[in-house]
Amino acid sequence: MSDSLIDRPPRAWFRALRRIASYRPFGAMADRQQADIAALCRPETREALFRAVRNCVACRHRAPCRLWLEEERPGEAYPAFCPNGAYWEAARVFGAG
Repeated sequence: MSDSLIDRPPRAWFRALRRIASYRPFGAMADRQQADIAALCRPETREALFRAVRNCVACRHRAPCRLWLEEERPGEAYPAFCPNGAYWEAARVFGAG
C-alpha cells in the first residue's frame, strides 16, 4: 500500500476495516484465528495487515481455502497452502490474534 493509505486519519481506517472484514476469506480466517481486526490496524501493524489482505485477494487457493474454512479443524491454526501463514503466526505471537 502507498504511504498515503498507511498515514490516513482514523476515520479512513474505520472505512477500510469494514472493507477488510467484508472480504469473506480474510475475515473468516481472522475469525478462525480469533484475531481482532481493529487491533491489527494499530499503527505498527497496519502495513502488515494490508499486505496480508492483498495476499489473500491474490491467492490461487480459493477453492481449497473455502473448503478448509467450512470444516471444523480444532487445533489447526491455518492451512499449509495459506500465503499468510507467517502473518497469522506473528499475530498470535504478538498478541493480536
